[in-house]
Amino acid sequence: MTAVAVVGAGVIGKRLAAALSRSPGSAPEPDTALPYLAGLALRGPNVFAAARPELPVFAVDARAAERLRAAGSAVKGDLTALLESADIVVDCGPSRTGASRADLYRVHGIRAVFCGGERDARLGPLVHSALNPEAATRPGGLRLLSCNTTALARVIAGIGPGDIRTLDATILRCSTDTDKATKGITNGAALAPRPSHHGDDLREVAPGPAVRTVAATVPMTAGHFLHARVMLRAGLSPADALDRLRTAGRVGVLTGDGPVHTALLKERSAAPWHDRHEVQIVPIEGAAADSLELWVSLDNQAITIPETLDVLQLAGGSGPAERIRARSDRLLRPETPSEGGRP
Repeated sequence: MTAVAVVGAGVIGKRLAAALSRSPGSAPEPDTALPYLAGLALRGPNVFAAARPELPVFAVDARAAERLRAAGSAVKGDLTALLESADIVVDCGPSRTGASRADLYRVHGIRAVFCGGERDARLGPLVHSALNPEAATRPGGLRLLSCNTTALARVIAGIGPGDIRTLDATILRCSTDTDKATKGITNGAALAPRPSHHGDDLREVAPGPAVRTVAATVPMTAGHFLHARVMLRAGLSPADALDRLRTAGRVGVLTGDGPVHTALLKERSAAPWHDRHEVQIVPIEGAAADSLELWVSLDNQAITIPETLDVLQLAGGSGPAERIRARSDRLLRPETPSEGGRP
């Protein structure tokens, strides 16, 4: 098994740590290919860590150790000790700060996986387990796709990149995560005048289709949603493309007469934190004969966790991508969300 160090316990770090801490040894037939949590490195007291005192907590520095102990957390050591005991590190620190820690990981000779939001290509290539899994087997660091890019990558993978001519998407992002009440807009929308990074990122992991994305930020905290128009290659009907999405992994297709409420999609999930690991798609009627028009709803806090587990296994050489993806889904199955959301 691969021992994983997780740096940071924000919205991504705590979810990854929770998944990795489900010991495969407790199952009747343990899957020794699954990664496990070597430790969680923190900058200070954390509600998640306090609620899970059995988790191995490490401090990023001496000041963090003092603060953690003062709050009653048992500290097993510092970040150096954690890195020396792990096979790979997942950097879940604040967005676009991974480069400041990359040299530390290199000094310790540990491979690093950086969560979505890292724009510095020097940290390693972007990777998605269904589109370019071979990237994870190369030496060096890796960068995971952001939440919105992950959602669109699943659409591309589900239909098949070779059967998509163009993908044009408008991304409506929530203004803040639920744990950052003082961040974000409260009345209005922030409209970006240039194409967003998602298109560039998708072209790196799936170079076939022509992709263009734009993004706006709206005053929500319960996930993101997208409008996507997918132009199909000749020979693939919209009905067949939609059938492919219905059978694709980590994708749910919602149909019916009434509207879909994104807040209810999250509220009706029985998983911890009401997580949704699937991306939910609502087909829009009346598209052209050679295209699909879709609403895409995603849980920005949870959607990347399955792909993160995939990449950890791919980097450790745990088998073909299809088998690895199935293994990750089995690990997360108790948290598989419902497909409710209609009134």
